[in-house]
Amino acid sequence: HIAGLEGVLKSFYVIVDDVKRKPYDLLDYARNQFDRDYLEFNVNIHDLEINLQAFINSSFENITSTEHALSLLAQFNAILQRDSLKQELDSKYQVIFHHYVKDLEAVQTQYETFKHKPPVPRNAPPIAGNIMWSRQLLRRIEEPMQLFAQNKMLMGMKESKKVIKMYNRVAKALVEFETLWHQAWLKGIEQQRAGLQAPLLVRHPDTGQLLVNLDKELMQLIREAKYLQLIGVHVPEAARTLLLQEEKFKFYFAQLSYAVHEYEQLMSRVQPVFKPLLKPHLEDMEKKIAPGMFILTWASMNIDGYLHRFKQGLARLEELVRKMLDIVDNRVVANLEAVQATLLVELPADRSFTYEEFISAQEKFQKSQAEALAVRNGEVARAIEDVITLVQTHPRENTEVTVEENEVNLFRSYYSNLMYKSILLATQHSFAAMKRRLGSKTATGIFYMERPFFDVDVELKLPNITLNPTLDGIQEAINTTAKAILQGSRLLKCWGMINGPPTYYDLIAQDKEVVKSVLLLTGSVEGIKQQVSDYLSNFAKYSFLWKESLQVSCKACGMPTQMEEIGDGLVWDRLGVPASCVAASSLNVLPVVLQF
Repeated sequence: HIAGLEGVLKSFYVIVDDVKRKPYDLLDYARNQFDRDYLEFNVNIHDLEINLQAFINSSFENITSTEHALSLLAQFNAILQRDSLKQELDSKYQVIFHHYVKDLEAVQTQYETFKHKPPVPRNAPPIAGNIMWSRQLLRRIEEPMQLFAQNKMLMGMKESKKVIKMYNRVAKALVEFETLWHQAWLKGIEQQRAGLQAPLLVRHPDTGQLLVNLDKELMQLIREAKYLQLIGVHVPEAARTLLLQEEKFKFYFAQLSYAVHEYEQLMSRVQPVFKPLLKPHLEDMEKKIAPGMFILTWASMNIDGYLHRFKQGLARLEELVRKMLDIVDNRVVANLEAVQATLLVELPADRSFTYEEFISAQEKFQKSQAEALAVRNGEVARAIEDVITLVQTHPRENTEVTVEENEVNLFRSYYSNLMYKSILLATQHSFAAMKRRLGSKTATGIFYMERPFFDVDVELKLPNITLNPTLDGIQEAINTTAKAILQGSRLLKCWGMINGPPTYYDLIAQDKEVVKSVLLLTGSVEGIKQQVSDYLSNFAKYSFLWKESLQVSCKACGMPTQMEEIGDGLVWDRLGVPASCVAASSLNVLPVVLQF
């Protein structure tokens, strides 16, 4: 099929159909009408040949590619058999040959421009890519020249010799380019094959990270051999042997990379405090890894067995670490966090206490909290012993190596110290909560976000107005509670510490921050004594009510002398001293009023 030839073909079929539609017998010699029709047919065919020649000329006016022009010319030669058209087609060889000179010049220019860094196909290795580039240029000029060489008349022309010399020069340069790259690759094969003798694994010199040691040059050699074999370039036996093992190398690389990744992930989960305790197990794993670092190479025959031992040891170590972390996370860390969050004093924001209620409530609450802490302390101690037992009994191959007792003691001591810090934080938080709840407030009144902590009665004890309980009694209750917070740690056995005390109380009582908090609480009432004194002084102007005779005073004022004649609430209305809040204490004046 030739594009654009449809019009000519249509005209030809119209001429043929017109002849077929003639009504007379063409074999009747007595009729001369056929002669006229035949003459008309020849005229039409001649006109059609002229149109066809014009179409051929227009097809070769703008040649974009020598190869395409030669292909089109071959198509015309296949369908056109008339001598006049054959001569026209033979003349087109010269037109295409002149355009071929431009192709030679373009290829030469392109070669000189990119010969030091040729553009290669995507994902192609460098050497094979360079050879493919040179072959593409050579094919562009070689195939047309082979067709031109079949036309002896064209080759016999004087100008053809100049074109042939240019072709030979460019083709020689392209062939030499390919040969140089091929020879360079052949010389480097043995050097690249040296990667087969590299160990399977290495450690990074700076970070110590385990890495798979597959030489990139080795895989590059395999890729080059694959591409060169596909394009028909000679590949030596050594490279073909490696090419046959490509899948094996990729499989081993993938398996080792996965195993090393899992190993590094596992080691990142092992906390530094675990490593001394896990030393025999880690050494056992290192012995399984060592052959890949010092003995086995990529040419070894027993890599499959090594991978099996590596994965088996890794699975065993992973099981041990998983069980250890499960115990530590759920039985140690969870209990330590619960201990830190424990308050050793009950300080409800919506409740006030009397002196007796406060003492009783705190004793009961602190006892229950201390018992809960003792349970959690014991659970942590048992969990640590379970971890030690797990490590000592977990299966491994180097049974002759044992866990050093000193490392076991240090492991216990580490978590015992964490328990001490958790109890210390709980104690400090309890003291801080007491300080906030009992802290002084400069304002007095009835609008508070929290209810006053202590209920205190203002009572008349002749001849003075006093508080019940007294401020000294409240301070004593606070001191007793603070001491009880410290004493609660006496129930917590100090385990695991090397040369440590029997309980954590001795350590906590020596902490400077705890001592400071206790001292601040022992003087917490001192700040409100002046406020209370100022408040009680409000009753001084009514002291005549209990210091002088009520009947004498009534007679002097002309008032009734019988108490029952004084209206209910008269004294209270005249006193005008309401209940008040001072710091965390509620001063209730109702007992004073009731005594009147």
